[in-house]
Amino acid sequence: MVAVKRVAGSRSSRQGKEFYGCPLWPNSDCKFFVWKEDVDGTNNLVEINKALQMKIANLEIDNMVLMEENKNLRKKADQNIKSRICLIAELVLGFVFWFDCSTSF
Repeated sequence: MVAVKRVAGSRSSRQGKEFYGCPLWPNSDCKFFVWKEDVDGTNNLVEINKALQMKIANLEIDNMVLMEENKNLRKKADQNIKSRICLIAELVLGFVFWFDCSTSF
């Protein structure tokens, strides 16, 4: 994809300054962004590439952390659901019939 040149709006402290952003924004969660002045007039594409690779690496780390957090929250929710099933079964039926609620989940 090719970045799109845009101009910072009135809500920005850099109003009127040009920047490059993701061509999918605002219809996607793409976060690519770089100020035009930071990349124009420079022939140092290696440095720009390194900076972009660092951003990608940081986003990948953030993604891994969020995936692990999501996994832990799903596990916790599953445990909570099982505990509620046991409680309802014990209250309504007086017994638990499909698994042992005395063990921890």
